[in-house]
Amino acid sequence: FGMGRWMDGALDIQLSATPSSGSTSDLKAASQELFESEFPFVVTRLAGAGLKAEEVAFAVSFHGRGLDVVRLTISNPGSTDKTVEVRLSGKRRNLPAFAHGSELSTRDGYLVVLGEAAKGQFGATTNGLVLTYRATLQGHSSQVLWLKRPYDLLETDKVSISGVPGSQLLEEAEQS
Repeated sequence: FGMGRWMDGALDIQLSATPSSGSTSDLKAASQELFESEFPFVVTRLAGAGLKAEEVAFAVSFHGRGLDVVRLTISNPGSTDKTVEVRLSGKRRNLPAFAHGSELSTRDGYLVVLGEAAKGQFGATTNGLVLTYRATLQGHSSQVLWLKRPYDLLETDKVSISGVPGSQLLEEAEQS
């Protein structure tokens, strides 16, 4: 996983906020630490434009299938509504991934990431190379976005992970 404007993994995650003024501002990483002092749970905290975000990244084996998971919790501690946009771009073995629905997949049929959220909308930009997630957070509220990045999973087999709650995957990873 990569945070920021560089690709240090197979998935690049960028967060930006649009306050009521309409100007967009990127959220920046403020801290990073191990979750519960055990590898491989990594917690990254971000902030900017009056929003806060916490990214919990971990690996899990689910029914014999390995995947990386990110729980991205975005909070609006202020009293005015703010819109957040998460931009995801990725690749698999140097093949670019293309956005459709709530996922990025390669033209040869491999799923790079599947996004799931209770609220908000998924879309595509940059000629389909960037998957976007946008949500408006009311004051004093938060939203959770789950990102599931399987290891070598064909898009046609995504049903094996698509209905599984992220919280269940987190519990399984904590118990392993």
